[in-house]
Amino acid sequence: MKFYLPPIFGIIGPQGTGKSFSTFKLLCEAANELEYDLCFNFTINLDALYNYCLDCGYYWLLSRILHNKIRCRFSEELDGFMDLPRTIYVMDEAGVYMNSREFQRIPKKFLHDLAQVRHDSKVLVWCAQYSDMVDRVLRELTAGYCQCLSTTKPSKKLGNYELYWQRLYIFNSRQYRIFLNRVDSKLSGFKFWMNARRLADFHYEGLLSDNDRLIFDIYSSFGARVGEEYGYIDTDDDGNLPIKLFNSAAKIVNSPLSDWELDDLNSRLSSCHFDLSY
Repeated sequence: MKFYLPPIFGIIGPQGTGKSFSTFKLLCEAANELEYDLCFNFTINLDALYNYCLDCGYYWLLSRILHNKIRCRFSEELDGFMDLPRTIYVMDEAGVYMNSREFQRIPKKFLHDLAQVRHDSKVLVWCAQYSDMVDRVLRELTAGYCQCLSTTKPSKKLGNYELYWQRLYIFNSRQYRIFLNRVDSKLSGFKFWMNARRLADFHYEGLLSDNDRLIFDIYSSFGARVGEEYGYIDTDDDGNLPIKLFNSAAKIVNSPLSDWELDDLNSRLSSCHFDLSY
């Protein structure tokens, strides 16, 4: 799934429609293609992110995990949130941080950062249940939207609802405004389906694969822990990481893959060189 990630991108969808799932699926691919770091405003599991990147072949992100360049920052103050270049910043629950009714609390420095994201080689991805929840300044600067409408079903194992069918539509900002006006905020029915297919730049839907299910371990859908420091990949008994660097080349040393799969992966990974000083 390859798509153009604009400098400011909104991911929209009611509760339980796969916003967080789509965020990781889209951004891990984009970060690996752009060779950008990642920064989140919520807790993630780096062990699970490592396993997902390994399964997808995202070798750039694997190297950034090793260099501790995947960051999580927890603060309602936005002044220093976007201070590093070549980074994709993910703002979950953007309606809390940039509420449309509390525009006077938004720091001017953050507004300046928003206006300069492309020049500073930064990307901001924000998530909200509805676009009107965030301040108009952010909506006007947003160049693209992803409308999430994945389907869930009851799960006794989770004691909640389980995502089983993924569905998303990606629009540019102009087409998304036309889309919302035509469907009158009704996210179902023939009128919605017809306009979504006609106006979206990109559309994807289908059952979740085994690779997709690895994403659910990266973030906590239920009982999320906010405000904790991000963790590190667990080491083995000797204190070794599951990936080691040899003369600026990476090699997998511990993996659930079979021997022949591991040999094939290492042969491809050996051609990917990383700057250890970066």
